[in-house]
Amino acid sequence: AHYRSLSDFEVMHLNAAADRNHDHIHDGMGIATQHIAMTSEFELSMQSVSPAFSMPYWDVTYDASLVTQDKTAEIFTSSELFSDAYFGRTDSKVHTVTMGRFAFQEIPSNTSYSVRSPYGYLRAPWNINPVKYVTRYHTLCGDSPYSAMRFLELFPNEDLVNYQWPTCASHWKITFKDEYSSWFNWAWDIGYLPHGPVHAWMGGVGGQCDTWDDLVPIVGKTGVVGLKLGSFGLLKDAWRSEMLEVPHYCSSDAVDECKFKCKLNESGWDVFSPFLRMYGIELLRYTEEQRLEVVRT
Repeated sequence: AHYRSLSDFEVMHLNAAADRNHDHIHDGMGIATQHIAMTSEFELSMQSVSPAFSMPYWDVTYDASLVTQDKTAEIFTSSELFSDAYFGRTDSKVHTVTMGRFAFQEIPSNTSYSVRSPYGYLRAPWNINPVKYVTRYHTLCGDSPYSAMRFLELFPNEDLVNYQWPTCASHWKITFKDEYSSWFNWAWDIGYLPHGPVHAWMGGVGGQCDTWDDLVPIVGKTGVVGLKLGSFGLLKDAWRSEMLEVPHYCSSDAVDECKFKCKLNESGWDVFSPFLRMYGIELLRYTEEQRLEVVRT
């Protein structure tokens, strides 16, 4: 009675997280309670197959203790958790696991899903990854989250640059510091730190954003690194703010035609300027031609 397939849980999570107006289970106070509920339901589903099963717990602070912060990427090549016996190592060329039990794990695809990617995969609507396999980059547009964070250590937006892999110290802070003595403060922040950076390191962001380096002559190295660090949420936020649209449907044999549509003509600079300021880009400082280049890139 409790069994549900993996795709059932993927649909549940995606429908709640990828609404056009709001992420109902991450950006707010519901992340802890709702993820605990989903995890409990997943455990019950597994126990309907094997009653002795219990949900394993990944103590990410253990992995943090094995490496220094500048070597965080080694977790994905040296940790037993990412060996072939468990979740597998990522092939750096194809960005997917190619060995072990999860080798070439496919994403469910059906264009009838109510929430899906343009290719019909159970991915976010703003995700135009055409690859049918689970994809991991372990970088943000080609840059290590740690090296980018170090480059911008004086950057004014603290939330944007804090991609430190969670440690015992970061867990202690959110558990015992006075600033987290209320449920409101704790529940609001727990989804970001120390939890959030694990997603940035594990999945990361890839695709054509590695060409953002072409913007260095306009916005400088600091501006480009700021964009890369913000890339984890940039497209999502732009889509939710209706500054860009994604195709309703993309064909796997016409990948080059599957592109975002920037709504610059309808919105003007008044919308884009404050949005990009969050990522360290003062758009109005540049010429009209340079602004167009930044927004289109």
